[in-house]
Amino acid sequence: MRNQMQGEVTVLGAMAKFLFQAIPVNNVRETGIYHALNRPLKKTHFLHSQHTLTMFYPHYFKYFICDGCRDLCHDVAGYHCYECRFFLDMKCASLPDDQCEQLKKTESKTIYFCHKHKLTRANCAKGIKEKCKVCQLRISGATYCCINCNFFLHESCLETPQEIQHQYHLQHPLLGRDFDGNPKNCRACNLQIWDIAYYCDICDFALHFTCATYLTSTLKHEFHHEHTLFSFVAWDLWDQGFIQSLEPQPSKGNFCCETCGNDCSGSFYRCVECNINRHLECIPLPFKVQHEDHSDPLTLMENVVEDDYGEYYCEICQDKRNPNHPVYCCKMCKDNWFIAHIGCVIKEGDTSLEILEWWNKDLGSDYEKTSSKEDDGTSLASPSDLGSYAMGEHNKEVSGITELD
Repeated sequence: MRNQMQGEVTVLGAMAKFLFQAIPVNNVRETGIYHALNRPLKKTHFLHSQHTLTMFYPHYFKYFICDGCRDLCHDVAGYHCYECRFFLDMKCASLPDDQCEQLKKTESKTIYFCHKHKLTRANCAKGIKEKCKVCQLRISGATYCCINCNFFLHESCLETPQEIQHQYHLQHPLLGRDFDGNPKNCRACNLQIWDIAYYCDICDFALHFTCATYLTSTLKHEFHHEHTLFSFVAWDLWDQGFIQSLEPQPSKGNFCCETCGNDCSGSFYRCVECNINRHLECIPLPFKVQHEDHSDPLTLMENVVEDDYGEYYCEICQDKRNPNHPVYCCKMCKDNWFIAHIGCVIKEGDTSLEILEWWNKDLGSDYEKTSSKEDDGTSLASPSDLGSYAMGEHNKEVSGITELD
């Protein structure tokens, strides 16, 4: 008998009708039943003196917002006025009158364009497992909610614009819309949209709010010059919680790299319109670029030795460069060679900084002092010569150096 009493607490008699099940001892304090056992079933309170408040027990209301502290409460005991829809959790209901005046906080309500009822502001504890209807991540902290509809938003997500113009779909503006009960596929990530998203009714084009917000890094590249490519760091982003919130759980095989044929499970670029994807390492650096510091186009070269001094400098940053590393060089300036680090030439407007960071990490950035030049050829590197660099084999030892005279 003693073990049974320690394992669960059951309220008998008049209290029993309020309980759906026995409450385990380790949940007694969390649910408020511990306080409820020592409190009257009805009471008057300073914060709501016009009516008597009635006690309710855990699970009677799935959610309620305490009108004292404004906390969002889940499956716990409290007091309420049925007529006025006034609620107090056990903590606030137990405070003496002299502390109640400073406790009461003004109720804040607002209208959200994708919901028919006003949303009420509340403080959300970490234990609540509901998801934000916009970003699909678990709610916490300041939250706006409609308790009757089980509708929750982060306070920050409440500020999302109702209409946007997005690079994914420049033809028409995208409008916020709730897809609850009528899911669509997101054109960016190919996963289903079950809640609020951006949508073009004319083209039946939908984007998750998360995809529209975070996947904005772009790339214009010669391998796919027809359209702009968009940067996805898909599974890094998803691992933060977005993917886990979607049903059904997606496979990492949703995208296949056009170059190597393997799944795009890490960083990759995607043409939304053509459904073409390429790994970061499968995208070559552009063979020719235009830079604001030089009037002529610059050509990607395997390596360059420009004189007999044994010290080589970048024309853009004026720092030393390694002659064994590829560079961008002007082929037209015969008297005064313009040679620059790849990292100084490639900027965000030309290609993604992700590609540049990946390139520099593999290639290495430390200057290696060269006391004498190697005379292994005088021709400029061709695109085919640079193929090993472009396709991810650039960490192999470079055998030749181009000499400029």
